[in-house]
Parts: sequence; structure tokens; C-alpha cells
Amino acid sequence: MVVGLKGYARKPGTTGSPFYAEPAGGGTPDGTSQAVFPEKSISLPWVIDPATSWLAYDAWVEVHLDAGIALHKPLPSSDPTSDDLGTTEVGAAEDFTAASGVNVTPTAPFQDVVQRMATPTYLFVLKGFGLRAGYQVPIPFLRSVGLFPAVPGEVQRAYNKIVDNAPGGIPVWFAEWEKWYVVAGLGQGAAAPVPANPALHIRPDAALPLSVQLPWSQSDMRNRPGSSTLRTTRLPGQGSG
Repeated sequence: MVVGLKGYARKPGTTGSPFYAEPAGGGTPDGTSQAVFPEKSISLPWVIDPATSWLAYDAWVEVHLDAGIALHKPLPSSDPTSDDLGTTEVGAAEDFTAASGVNVTPTAPFQDVVQRMATPTYLFVLKGFGLRAGYQVPIPFLRSVGLFPAVPGEVQRAYNKIVDNAPGGIPVWFAEWEKWYVVAGLGQGAAAPVPANPALHIRPDAALPLSVQLPWSQSDMRNRPGSSTLRTTRLPGQGSG
């Protein structure tokens, strides 16, 4: 008997599939053959390093600018007529003859006052998603913009949920987030932050290389050294002409 994978035995001279082996006893007492798959008892360790568990990741910061416009409206001494965008009554005969469309003319003869604040307001929105095997996706946060602290504002939204069951019972997590921040006293030299990408293992402040390795392949063995002309391969019986 020849011992095969995982201690199983096979008959000498057999050339069966390498993915199964006969039991050492030669089968069951009734003469039937029961193939035993050795990979059934072989397990592979899954990637437990959190740094290499990322399947997808993307995060970015959107910048919204509030120009700081203040619109002041005067208060009337009496209740004015309410304005409406409509120009004709529903069901009236003139619905099909009126020439105007949307009414944009107010009925009150008052003038609004528009003022601009001294500084605009910059809103920074941290958005993104992540897909990870075995581990939940940590939700990022924005600490500062340049040297200026980022203060959470508006309503923040984030979640983690299981979206798949990988082989072996490994949960696949998906996360998404949208978080708003305001920055007080934003001055010269500030730049919109760019998050790092753990799935691609790259940071926005990574130093650029001085050179990169170009792809290469083995040289053609039929090519004569120092010449760009390929050698002519002649089959037996062919002449030199």
C-alpha cells in the first residue's frame, strides 16, 4: 500500500484523481467504494490581520460654502394678502386662455433688505463607505482643517451592517457615513483634508518615488544580439533560398 494525503492509502499503480483516495481497508465490507476527500479535514487559516481585511474603502470631504447672505424682511402694520404661485383658478374657463404661467409678483409693496456678513461659512462634510471581512468598519471623524478645529454640526449619520457570510462563517461588514462639520476662524493656508485609504494602503501625504519599475519580459530567443531582425526558423527539408 502507498500512503497518500493525510494518511490515506491507495493501491500501487493507480492513477486516480489526486483529490480523493481510497480508504486503507479497500472499501466497505459489501464491496462498494467510498471516496474520501482529504481536503475535508484540511482547513486554511483566514486572514486575521486587521490591516489586510479591507475589501473596499472610500472616504472624501465635500466643502459647502455659505456666502453669509442675510435677508431682512419688514413687518407690515396689517395682515397682507397671501401670495400664491398660481395665476388661474383650477377648473375655471380661463385656464385654457390665460397667457401667464407661474406668478412671481408679490402683492405687498414692500422692499426686502439684503446684507452680506463679514465672513462666509465653510461647511465640511465627511462622507464615505467601507467593506471589510471579519471586522467592523471604524467610522472616521474630522479633527481639524489645517490648524483650525472642526466642530461637529448638523445631524451626523453612520452605521455598520452585515452584508455577507464569507466561507467559514466570516461576517462581511459594510459601513457608510455622512458627518457635517463647521470651522470657526478659517484663515489663509487652510486646505480641504483628503482622507487616507486603508484598502489601497496609501496616504495623501505619501512621498512620491523618484522612479518606478517598468514592466519587462524575457527577450525573444530568436532575436540576434544587436539586431532588430528576427532569425528565420527553417524546417527540415527547406532550402536556404
